[in-house]
Amino acid sequence: MRPVLLLVALSALLLAQPNTLTPAEIQAGWQLLFNGHSLAGWRWSSQSPAPTPSWEVADGALVTTPGRGKPVYLLTEASFTDFELTFSWHAAPGANSGIKYRIQSLTEKDRLEPTGLEYQITDDLANPDALSTPRHSSGALYDYIAPHRAAPAAPNVWHHARILVHGLHVEHWLDGEKLIDVDLDSPAAAASFAQSKRTESKVTLRRQARRDSPLALQIHDGVVAFRDLKIRPLPLTAPLAVSQLAATIGTNAPAGDHRAGYNGVFALSTPSRPANPFVPAYAGLNLEHYFDGRPRPADARVFFEPRHAPMALRQLSPTAAELTQGPTPVFGVASTTRFELKEPYYLDIAYRATPTHTNFTNNFLGIFWASYMNAPEDKSIYFRGPQGQWRQFATQLHGRDATILAADAPPPPAATEDPASLFRNLSPLRYAESFFYGRLGDMVLIYIFRPNPYLRFAQSPSGGGNTPAGDDTNPAWDFQLVIPNPEANRTYPLDLRVVYKPWAGRADVLREVKNYLP
Repeated sequence: MRPVLLLVALSALLLAQPNTLTPAEIQAGWQLLFNGHSLAGWRWSSQSPAPTPSWEVADGALVTTPGRGKPVYLLTEASFTDFELTFSWHAAPGANSGIKYRIQSLTEKDRLEPTGLEYQITDDLANPDALSTPRHSSGALYDYIAPHRAAPAAPNVWHHARILVHGLHVEHWLDGEKLIDVDLDSPAAAASFAQSKRTESKVTLRRQARRDSPLALQIHDGVVAFRDLKIRPLPLTAPLAVSQLAATIGTNAPAGDHRAGYNGVFALSTPSRPANPFVPAYAGLNLEHYFDGRPRPADARVFFEPRHAPMALRQLSPTAAELTQGPTPVFGVASTTRFELKEPYYLDIAYRATPTHTNFTNNFLGIFWASYMNAPEDKSIYFRGPQGQWRQFATQLHGRDATILAADAPPPPAATEDPASLFRNLSPLRYAESFFYGRLGDMVLIYIFRPNPYLRFAQSPSGGGNTPAGDDTNPAWDFQLVIPNPEANRTYPLDLRVVYKPWAGRADVLREVKNYLP
């Protein structure tokens, strides 16, 4: 065999080896849960070691040994919150097993039983439990949601599975086919969980009070084997820093005290002002919602799609991170947002939106961002009008005269949405230059936008809820894009710079604008 062909053959053989990670997987953050040789990294679910192991390592796989000892679960020593898990499994005829995750509790019955969400694994052709209901077949969210698939899972075959868990979003895959795609807080999930007879656990599992837990392999009926168990923890936040500015970027999943549904910039701080300018439980530069003038949906997960659809976070360097979101369920918008800190106190943001269809009710696509400000004494934003005069803008009530168009903007598109909505309720003011700023004590926060024909400013005096003392409200400093006749698969950009620095007057603000804009 020629040396080149031999090298190719050897490379293919190495890639095919089970229980190993490729260099690309290592670079992407994947971790190996099973080394193929031992139970390192695993523990029994029993409080004391099983007298006779109910699991063994055989032929590079974790294999159940029914009848040989106390039937205990095998738990990872490490815990995980949001993650992507891939693995291969093999079931003997009639066998039944599963993988449990997001475990809420361990209950001692005849064995220690984890209460968690379960990816069902079974011989769909012969196991009585699998034959009793689709909610007990392979790939099901066991007892709660039946999988959508073309064919049953056969025994004596190595199957490839994938689990994605992000906040309250769950996906189950089998042999390259997506079987389950559900948000646990959705009406569809509520209806599915209502069918279960597990009255206690179904409420607990939907609430997901505990999100950090080990994974558990189940021993139930017959012999089941696992191999190629690989996990990629999904990061919740990315810390960025330069000399005079630090930022925390995050997805819309909950992270500590930070609430679910808020993404973008969790926090900013400077050496002289460590206090966060944004409400700590919320965010700034938060990708808030899509709209097209249709009546506001009753389901908030539609109106606030970007806050609920899964996002992925990637830290690119100590000063840069990227948020990505696949096409959202209703509006069908895929997006990427790149955040990069630059010396000494700049945050540059590049947003790219790609609609995947043109089914917009009034033939336009609106994209809305909100920054929930942390109790500034002055709730106003400031910008320059058509004759170069400075304008102070703070609406009296949420939704009243809320949105500012550019001086040369065309008439806004007609729409049927609630006239109190921010994008419909227009201020008589107009902006002539694409920037605004606001004051927070002795600091200034400046938003400077590259020229964009679709850009609007907005403000709410109370969008950020009540202050901690309850004696005032937190304003929201917002902006929007309203894109007429959007084209499918065309990418629409928005580029801006955020400046957070000590206040040095309006002449300094204009210098910062000139530094960024051409």
